[in-house]
Amino acid sequence: MHFTDQDGRPLQLHSVYSPGHPWQMVGGTRNHGERPFGTAVRECREETGLTVSGPPRLQATVYGLPGTQRPYSTIGMVFDGGWLTPEQIRGITLNPLEHDKVRVLPTAE
Repeated sequence: MHFTDQDGRPLQLHSVYSPGHPWQMVGGTRNHGERPFGTAVRECREETGLTVSGPPRLQATVYGLPGTQRPYSTIGMVFDGGWLTPEQIRGITLNPLEHDKVRVLPTAE
């Protein structure tokens, strides 16, 4: 789920388990039988405490090549979560097993 603040800066979560890619968007892996937007909504609630409602607005599709951790290709979908107020950003409740910091920075940074 791609969120921005009111100035268009992207929201990022700092991962506690991924030193190679520490700053991430809100998201995760699909459960069996789950649709992509349902996955994004569930992961968003689990990772931030935020609840997103539809309609789903797909921003991007990301294809991942097979690698050493996953010997198969992957596909990811990025949905538009809209913009968040400073109060909403301060109110984010992180799952400490996954993330320990939240930030918004200009894209160049």
